Amino acid sequence: MRYDYEDRAADQARREVRVAKQAAAPPPKRWGWALPLLDWAQAQAGWQNQDAARAAAMIRAGRPIGSLLAAAFYPGARAWVCRRLRQLGGRRVRKSGSGSVCYLMPDGRRVRVSGPGHRLPLPREREHNRSQGIEGKWEEIVLDHLLEVAEIEELIRAAVG
Repeated sequence: MRYDYEDRAADQARREVRVAKQAAAPPPKRWGWALPLLDWAQAQAGWQNQDAARAAAMIRAGRPIGSLLAAAFYPGARAWVCRRLRQLGGRRVRKSGSGSVCYLMPDGRRVRVSGPGHRLPLPREREHNRSQGIEGKWEEIVLDHLLEVAEIEELIRAAVG
């Protein structure tokens, strides 16, 4: 059986109506608060952050997103923090495979930006060192959940001083 042109046009029309209804429908109350933050994260990282666009589309469609939320937010937030640290005179000295980035600030202070999955249980040696007051040689900015821009700016201010 051959696929008729009218059938294809009707399918396309039905698809357009369905997409328009999804776009016009208000986002579900459970995750609707995250949409502005995901849109902001998408705008900051652009094409590098396709997860934010995917997560926002899933929220708008009413589908569950699970643990994708923090992972979708991180690339955009990291791009914004890195841009802000460069504006403050920092230069990138290290980038790990896990996505964390270290910046050296003009006053000699190191700032590490890391994301979801960072808060892992401490090994015994590191736990002992922290109990003795021995810590890492850098200030940390951990972006492991959705934050407002003002909260991220506060984290930067606390790390840079």
